[in-house]
Amino acid sequence: MAWEATFEPFKDELPKGASKWLSFGHLPDPQEVSDIAASWARIDDLDPRLQQLWPNSFIRDLFVKTTDLDLALSAGLAAAISVDSAHGPVVAARMRAGEAEPVLGQRALHLYLPMGFTWADIAELRRHKALTEYRAVLRDVETLAMDKAVPLHDLDGAIREAYADRVAKAEARRPTAWAKVAIGAIGMVAGVVGELAVPGTPGVGAVAGAAAHLTATEAADRAARPRWLSLDARLRRPRP
Repeated sequence: MAWEATFEPFKDELPKGASKWLSFGHLPDPQEVSDIAASWARIDDLDPRLQQLWPNSFIRDLFVKTTDLDLALSAGLAAAISVDSAHGPVVAARMRAGEAEPVLGQRALHLYLPMGFTWADIAELRRHKALTEYRAVLRDVETLAMDKAVPLHDLDGAIREAYADRVAKAEARRPTAWAKVAIGAIGMVAGVVGELAVPGTPGVGAVAGAAAHLTATEAADRAARPRWLSLDARLRRPRP
């Protein structure tokens, strides 16, 4: 209930269609979940980095207990959890203890979402057919960046570098000359069949064949380029 006042104005900002993919509710705290969270909190309260960050035991206790309870609830639901930067150090402590796994890609997504992105934009983005593929690319990019073991303040730069490399490689992909010839041949065969199917109408088959050849070649170019590049272009499009 403590967060109810925060979520109420948030609800008013949402478009009507958001009710299909976003819902509000209150989860009870089963005793088993509370016990697990309490056991984690006892460990995290002794974490040297958290003690250094929050020397005051009362303040540290608030951050640790609330975060660990949310993590325990999410584990019970087998769901990921989004944590703000203020509570992030507790999640980092859980990962150091080997009892939490990061869901990568969120930091990269934050870097590439345009400024002023609205809920209407989010609704449009969710309908994009390449969204799942794009999120997988962001997870891979963030993993590569983190594997470089760069300092935290350099992580964003490493993500941008890895992403730019991924985009460049994807843009460079094109079908081979032989693949285009084969697809073009299929297009010309389609033209011949069209000509045979329309006797007494000279030129129809040839035009159909040429059109099929062009369409097939363009399709080969498009098929060679990953779909997620179209979503990348959408996000980079200048906003009015």
